[in-house]
Amino acid sequence: MSPDKLLRLLAELKAAYSEFTWESALWPEVEHRRSPYRVLVLFGLSARTRDALLVEMCRRFFRAAPTASDLAEAGSKAGDVVGHAVRPGQLPTVASMAFALANGVPREREGLLAIRGVGEKSAECVLAYGWGAEALPLDANCVRVLDRVF
Repeated sequence: MSPDKLLRLLAELKAAYSEFTWESALWPEVEHRRSPYRVLVLFGLSARTRDALLVEMCRRFFRAAPTASDLAEAGSKAGDVVGHAVRPGQLPTVASMAFALANGVPREREGLLAIRGVGEKSAECVLAYGWGAEALPLDANCVRVLDRVF
């Protein structure tokens, strides 16, 4: 979907849902409860993972590496630190996160997309839920429906 088409669609959605509180408007009230790191890990590990399993994985993950600096400090040993919490196929994503987090959680889309395992939806989620930026997290199904409708 072209950026112009997406911006037009977003304007239509904002008009149609004017009573709806957008995340970017809500965020200043709840930012003290938000963590870009936790959002990044949650959505980074969520691909092809059932919710019940994801909740338990995140609990184990955050017990082992509660902050971004904990995971960044682990560096090449991140798999040893949180490997028990994730599926083996997710270890490359965890390693990529560990190296990317040396400078903190990126605040821009390009920096987030550079992390292995972080796609467009996850990057938009981190921007919206972690940083309070205006973003529109859409999964492939939403994009497919929007393409058909608009």
